[in-house]
Amino acid sequence: MRYGVLLAALTTFILVGCSSPRMVSSTPDGGCVAIADNSNTWPSYNRRKALDMISEKCPGGYKIVREEEVVTGQTTTNNTQRDAKEVPIVKGVITGVSETTKRTTEVHDRTEYRIYFQKN
Repeated sequence: MRYGVLLAALTTFILVGCSSPRMVSSTPDGGCVAIADNSNTWPSYNRRKALDMISEKCPGGYKIVREEEVVTGQTTTNNTQRDAKEVPIVKGVITGVSETTKRTTEVHDRTEYRIYFQKN
């Protein structure tokens, strides 16, 4: 049991905790950093990492001029659920199978959070 909890925590850390900011654009006067979301909690600390990246680029200081969530694409999930029932005529005698299929499709936007900054 203890190993299962440890494995779940490690998997969460690997999948979520390794996200890192990326510089979307950079100019001599500032730029834009993108992060997965605007969270600043364990295990990702996305905002803190983004602000650290901006601080490295602007050692003399900076000003955040805009923040926004941006749609970067879409994810489509298709699901098929099939149910089969045996159809008896007389108790114990099966004459066939009744089958129903339900198909669903869901589309969700993929987003990232962007922080635009300007050097002081």
